[in-house]
Amino acid sequence: MLAGLDRSLKRLFAMNIVYALFFYLVSPLFPLYLDALGISETRIGLILSLGSFTGAVSTLLSGLMVDRFGKKPLLIRSVFVGSIGVAVIALVGNWLLIVPFWMMFHLSQSLFEPTRLAYIADRASDDNRGRLYGVMNLAWPVAGILGPVLSGKLAEGFGWNMVFGVAVGFCLIGILPLLGLEDTSSESMEEGSGFNRDYLGVLGLHFVFHVFLTTAIGIMNMAIPIYLADRFSLNYSTIGLFFTVSSVVTMVTQAPSGALSDRFGMKRTMLVFLGIVPFMYLVWVFSGNWVLLLVSYSLSMALWSMTWPASLVLVSEAVPASMRGTAISARMTGYRVGYTLGPMICGYLLQSVGGVSPFVAATVIFGAALPFGFRFSEVSGAVQVPETMVHDD
Repeated sequence: MLAGLDRSLKRLFAMNIVYALFFYLVSPLFPLYLDALGISETRIGLILSLGSFTGAVSTLLSGLMVDRFGKKPLLIRSVFVGSIGVAVIALVGNWLLIVPFWMMFHLSQSLFEPTRLAYIADRASDDNRGRLYGVMNLAWPVAGILGPVLSGKLAEGFGWNMVFGVAVGFCLIGILPLLGLEDTSSESMEEGSGFNRDYLGVLGLHFVFHVFLTTAIGIMNMAIPIYLADRFSLNYSTIGLFFTVSSVVTMVTQAPSGALSDRFGMKRTMLVFLGIVPFMYLVWVFSGNWVLLLVSYSLSMALWSMTWPASLVLVSEAVPASMRGTAISARMTGYRVGYTLGPMICGYLLQSVGGVSPFVAATVIFGAALPFGFRFSEVSGAVQVPETMVHDD
């Protein structure tokens, strides 16, 4: 599957694997670490929210930095920023001291992910961009299967400092494949440099589209474990199965989803898959069988993950090459804003309304995103799309 990648993309894939392990060792179980320190739930929520806020603000700024300073230097900086943040977290036990270094952890992600995606866009050709994103995105679900399990085992057997130490070790190893990485900044800057206000409309469209999508997904991700425990009295291992299966499904769907997008068109493929997701959410409103809910959640995650390559191509092709970092960051900022809003809405609904109200809200909000997607300009993997078509709103 990786045979078709050039040397630099293989190096980036290897770096992505170890960076994703770093992320999944720390992030999923971090609330349990804070709880073990005796930090109240209110303060835990505050710490997590401040991290998400940092990510939302810094993601767009990092996109501007990518377009201005190049990709390889920012990838290297992301490694050092993340390593320092997690290493210091392991040394402090006061929640006020943890906050700035948890924010550094999120800043590292904001430097890494837009830069990685912009680099892939620069190395891709017109006929393989969706397929390439699908293959390169495999790094995340692979690490998502291994990381949380390893984190839990290390925490139970050796304590949290071992978890953070191993995570920092993986992150620093990511420097090695980056040393031979060919930078693409000069290639992407040939079309011009700087931010062009003419593209604010299309960037705003992609931003709002992804805010709606991830707000709905954020509601589901918070509501599901609480609902399963209250409604069916499932144990933690069974509830965890819902999220483990989602990583497996994502790993299986990434490569074929990119190929389908290249063959049938990015916009068409994305909207077909997304249009089915609200019906999967509605199953949670009407079904009383948790096995059926597991199937519906797995299918919803499969459909959602199959749109990633198409949505990345659509936003990166909507602007000149010199603005790809900014465009991808606008998309990712929408992601982070949605993932911040979703749990807030879910918490309010669970406390004030209860029942299946979060699932109803998620269905409505996800469906509300689709009209924005219909406004995107189509991009076919097999045909070079004229620039006037790409951003004609």
